[in-house]
Amino acid sequence: MVEKNHLTKPKNILIVCLFIVVLTIGFTVFSNYEGEVNSTAPKNVLKNVTVQKVSEESYTTCLDYLGIVKPYETKNYAFLQGGKIEKIYVKKGQKINAGDILAKLETTALELSKSTAVQNVKSLENSIRFSKSHLEATKSLFEAGAVAPQDFEAEQTEYQNLLATYEIAKNSLSQAEEGIDNATLYADREGYVMELPFKEGEIAGAGYPVVISKSESVMVTAGVSVDDYAKISSQSAVLINNSIAGTIDSISAFPDEETRVYAVDIRFNSDDIAIGETVDVQIATGQGEGCFIPMESVFNLDGIDYVYTVSGNKVNKQQVTIHEISGSSIRITGLKSEALVVTAGIKSLKENDAVTIVEKEGAVD
Repeated sequence: MVEKNHLTKPKNILIVCLFIVVLTIGFTVFSNYEGEVNSTAPKNVLKNVTVQKVSEESYTTCLDYLGIVKPYETKNYAFLQGGKIEKIYVKKGQKINAGDILAKLETTALELSKSTAVQNVKSLENSIRFSKSHLEATKSLFEAGAVAPQDFEAEQTEYQNLLATYEIAKNSLSQAEEGIDNATLYADREGYVMELPFKEGEIAGAGYPVVISKSESVMVTAGVSVDDYAKISSQSAVLINNSIAGTIDSISAFPDEETRVYAVDIRFNSDDIAIGETVDVQIATGQGEGCFIPMESVFNLDGIDYVYTVSGNKVNKQQVTIHEISGSSIRITGLKSEALVVTAGIKSLKENDAVTIVEKEGAVD
């Protein structure tokens, strides 16, 4: 026979009660903690943005082409006679003016030739004076019958030969002086040194360029299509790289046989664009109306261009089509007039975000 324990039932009831108390306390603590966390969570945070109202404005319609810069005009400076280059006075890229000394040949041999020619001329001048005096005396004797005719004729022939030799000597002196003068090369116009084919000490042949200069103006050629050809004239305004004014120098009357485009030569001045550089050429064709917004307002997703617009206090993503660029702005289509386009604070936005429109300095990207 088993004896029953009368304490078992009260003990079980006590354990169940303690368990219920623990659960109740834990649930209360958890509920209070969750309430505290939820109370600190931000609700309906407004993001700061700057906007621009879309409106149509006038703009210049342009044709856009690319071209390679080349000198508008080049000049080859060469010596008229060959010789050893003694000195080159300019450097590549240097600006030159009319009258500047460019280069000089060694003139030692020319100076010697000139000195010899000067002495020869002086000697012949003395001989001619003596011969003339003697001829005049012989003529008087001949007229008096004291000198035979053949002797008088011999005196005349000698005098004429001296005169002829004197002219040759003077020509030699003139050539020597001219050679010395031509041994120095001068610039005859303004420009910039583009190439120096020879170095000091080298032999330059007559007519071979020693200094090659380019004009201050440069030129770019744009190949205009048949469709665009009728839209331009010699009076059309031109911009190079969106900033440098140019003028149309010539328009080809016939297209290139291979490319079938018309060559348009455009002249401009710039110290910042190098020969051979590729530049953007914009040729104005007229006026148009369009909507322009800052370039930074447009973002691309999966190859499609969008902007954010604000309606009420929420943003919406809207697709747009991009057209030409004008400075820091871009012409777009696809938006209604008066729409508010977000221009700052874009990076932190997403569709349907609540926003506050602020001044530019208050927007955060």
